[in-house]
Amino acid sequence: MMFIPKFSTYASIAFEVLLGWIFTLGALFLILLLFVFKLKKAVLMWVVAILFLITGLYFLLNPLSAAKLMTWIFAALTLINGIAAIFQSFFFSGRVKTVFLVNGLIGILFAVMIWANWPLSGISFIGILLGINLFLTGLTHLMFRRKDS
Repeated sequence: MMFIPKFSTYASIAFEVLLGWIFTLGALFLILLLFVFKLKKAVLMWVVAILFLITGLYFLLNPLSAAKLMTWIFAALTLINGIAAIFQSFFFSGRVKTVFLVNGLIGILFAVMIWANWPLSGISFIGILLGINLFLTGLTHLMFRRKDS
């Protein structure tokens, strides 16, 4: 029983470190491109490169804190996704409407559960929530696809 929380904690930390490397390498690549093409006046691209670099270094140096932050952001996006799925359900009928409605309600429930237990849920819950949310979203799309056939 203790395997799931430990595994999801390790998976969250590994994911944050991977994101840190992606942001950092992306920022360095963007800075290199800005120098190679002599785009010194491309202020917005410089701002993006610096923000990517700061974000990447933050994720690499503080993966636990980054996991908590990403969990909070993921909860906000799950809430928005849940609300959108509920509104989308009004445009369908039958089983597709039910699946969209259930997907939306579960998404809102998960977002509330994360925020109710935050920051304790910040490390391990993101792995569990991501798996369940991806499963339900896939099920919703399969049901939607079935209606088109």
